[in-house]
Amino acid sequence: MKNIAIITLYDDSNAGNRFQNYAVKVLVEKCGYECRTIKYVKRYLFGGLKSKLIAFLGFPKEIAEKKRFVLHTESIIKKFSEKYINQGDVIRFCDSCKIADKYDYYITGSDQVWHNWSGTENELDYFFLRFAPPHKRLCISPSFGRESIPEKFRQQYIDGLNGFKHLSCREESGCRLIKELTGRDAVLLCDPTMAISAEQWDEISVKPSFELPEKYILTYFLGDAPEAAVKYVQEISERERLPVINLYNMNYPEYTSVQPDEFLYLVKHAEHFCTTSFHGCVFSIIYHTPFSVFERKDLKGMHGRIETLLKKFGLESCRDADENFGKPCDFSSVDDVLENERVRMYDYLEMIFADAEKGEDVR
Repeated sequence: MKNIAIITLYDDSNAGNRFQNYAVKVLVEKCGYECRTIKYVKRYLFGGLKSKLIAFLGFPKEIAEKKRFVLHTESIIKKFSEKYINQGDVIRFCDSCKIADKYDYYITGSDQVWHNWSGTENELDYFFLRFAPPHKRLCISPSFGRESIPEKFRQQYIDGLNGFKHLSCREESGCRLIKELTGRDAVLLCDPTMAISAEQWDEISVKPSFELPEKYILTYFLGDAPEAAVKYVQEISERERLPVINLYNMNYPEYTSVQPDEFLYLVKHAEHFCTTSFHGCVFSIIYHTPFSVFERKDLKGMHGRIETLLKKFGLESCRDADENFGKPCDFSSVDDVLENERVRMYDYLEMIFADAEKGEDVR
């Protein structure tokens, strides 16, 4: 059996990131391949030691508390990775050539792998799989998480994208970028998490160990909660007389140790879910959980993926910026759309793997 290396963002502080990694693994294995996820080192030893010193000895107090919270969250979510993600090599971006001959194929995606978070050429080369022969480079629903490409890296993006025989993307804005940069059409695919059914997600879903109210409102905000979201949650809570479970919020320590598999259970059984998370929206749709999504103010240019997602399922009114925001979520056509997207995903996977098996060069 041939083996595949998954090249993706690796972040044990973010549940959504772990879900997409798990989903790609499941899809690859269903196609008949073994796979491992490559973990890259994001910081050097001194940087990691510095963070821990700040967390436990640092000053001012607010910064130290945030560092402790991040480290705690990483320790919790890491357990999910250890249980469900087959981890392979651990490397640095600049050392990716060390795994060039170790795997039969390399898949980048999904998540915002083409964002270039570090602003370096090494990161771009890594996520464009430049270390591997062209016929071994595959991508599944990658995302840019940006609306434009810095001129400094424009040519590197063009060369990197043209290194793939088949291109796909997770949002319309990303497909437009690919067309602008290369003149090529990319296949618009759903996020891999949506290619897995609710029943399949239920297989790894776990009821939290803490006492759970019969009915509740759930929140999950990446970064600081938007003021509009805080006000909206309070209004619903008071109107419906429902308690609020605030996930991964340092101000609510009783809910900071929720595992990603427990996250699934909480989303499925919530009366309403308020979030800024893309994958929060994804699981609300999969489970038909009424939800409201708010735009993050700390990271610009990243809302395109949510716009594409809501448009695809006719759920634009679930977004706080929509003029019809507040109307009940209409899930009547969701399952039909999901089934169609899953068929398109497997058709795409069949195509890219068939061409990869031929060993043909790009274009």
